Amino acid sequence: MNRIIYYFFILMGSLFLPVQNLSAQQEDAFAQFMYYKQAINPAQTGSSQGINITGLVRNQWIGLSGAPKWQSLLFSMPLLNNRVGVGGNIYRHTVGITQITGLDGSYAYRLPVPRGFLSFGLQTSVRFMQQNFGLVTGTQPIEQDESIPVGLQSKYLPNFGAGVYYESKRAYVGLSVPRLLRSNIDFSDKGQLITRETQHYYFMAGATIPLGESWELNPQTLWRYLPNAPFDADINLSAIFRKKISGGLSYRIGSETAIVSTGLQLGDHLHLGMAFEASFSDIQKYNSGTAEVIIRYFLASKKGENAEAVTPRFY
Repeated sequence: MNRIIYYFFILMGSLFLPVQNLSAQQEDAFAQFMYYKQAINPAQTGSSQGINITGLVRNQWIGLSGAPKWQSLLFSMPLLNNRVGVGGNIYRHTVGITQITGLDGSYAYRLPVPRGFLSFGLQTSVRFMQQNFGLVTGTQPIEQDESIPVGLQSKYLPNFGAGVYYESKRAYVGLSVPRLLRSNIDFSDKGQLITRETQHYYFMAGATIPLGESWELNPQTLWRYLPNAPFDADINLSAIFRKKISGGLSYRIGSETAIVSTGLQLGDHLHLGMAFEASFSDIQKYNSGTAEVIIRYFLASKKGENAEAVTPRFY
């Protein structure tokens, strides 16, 4: 087991060597990332110690034609007395003439460590990418440019990723690279440059700070790093009342975006969350903001020798 951990950290460390290619962000940023961590870090899979089903809908830049939209359904559960977590995520992402339908599978192995668990995760994924160039219009017919494909084009994009995640009763921290392969996503070989999938590196951390018997504070952050791209991060602070109602404010560094979020815990099983984003950049002039809704259903597993008491929580 020690040798496995050693090679795992060698793999993770090698991923952060500098890359000399120009990059642009290709993955969506989620306002309620604290409820959607499995999609970002496979090592978090199964850490809730129960069956978890999460649905997320995100409409970005409402009112702007061709703006990004995201719908997904995520599932996870623990196995082998909470030592192993397995899960999956099916999603659909549209922006402009592009539509991506994807399926991710994740696996996590959890090791008991002082005051918590240390998890190592792997993810496999396949994406079906379509681009409808018939929707492209220009001052001249696009058929005159050989570098622009014609009609409906599609391709499959397999990939894999890895992550590490530590969690205690009141804090968590994680590091991940969900997609490691830099697959060619061009539909033409006539251009001078090749567009590839870009590796996204994520760092996440959060904590719960009790304030008396009824209130808690949840400071959380998610950093996104792409080689040769501007720094981007979400910084969030939420207040929770009696583990039932939450309200939070976030700021996204890099895109100059403010976020307001709220959540409601309905019993021990159902959680509803909503968030609204407003950008301070020039693009805000052309849209009505971004809305995001999340619904989670949770069913606690039976307590075993490696399990802890499970209560509803807002991260």
